Amino acid sequence: MNNMSTPTIDLKHRVLHPNFVVQVDERIDELLDSKTAIDQIRQLWQGAPVLIFRRQSLEEDEQVRFSAMLGSC
Repeated sequence: MNNMSTPTIDLKHRVLHPNFVVQVDERIDELLDSKTAIDQIRQLWQGAPVLIFRRQSLEEDEQVRFSAMLGSC
């Protein structure tokens, strides 16, 4: 039996309005290679339709990659 667990990371975030707006206080470019972080962002998004990522500086390809990781429309 494999006892390896899925790595976890605790995304720094703040609820700005219950069940509506969450601000994620992480740099997106540092999360792009973490499936766990993307899964946690998806979970936050399920609880709040608006996610805010302040002060991000992403190249166009990074923004497209991040958006694609969240799923298609």
